[in-house]
Amino acid sequence: MTRFFTKLDADGSYRALKEVCEKMGYGWKMSCTNQVTVSTTDRRNNKLIFKVNLVEMESKILVDFRLSKGDGLEFKRHFLKIKAKLSDIVSTQKVWLPGT
Repeated sequence: MTRFFTKLDADGSYRALKEVCEKMGYGWKMSCTNQVTVSTTDRRNNKLIFKVNLVEMESKILVDFRLSKGDGLEFKRHFLKIKAKLSDIVSTQKVWLPGT
């Protein structure tokens, strides 16, 4: 799963994500409301682009990462690095999502 809940509101989560992306040297831009496009290169200098959606669910913010272009394994590695840097705002409380 490439998603997690945060303890902050949408603006706070966006600012924290922006700060981490800048520190890690990723290119980023706000695509539309509550969506960020992050771009970088992987180990083999290929483009790696992914979208980050900030979704409000029951007074919590779900931060959902989706691969747009590039290698899936590299995407997962970058996701885990970002999640580790955001560990202070990641909510560890389990939230049960309704099944479809």
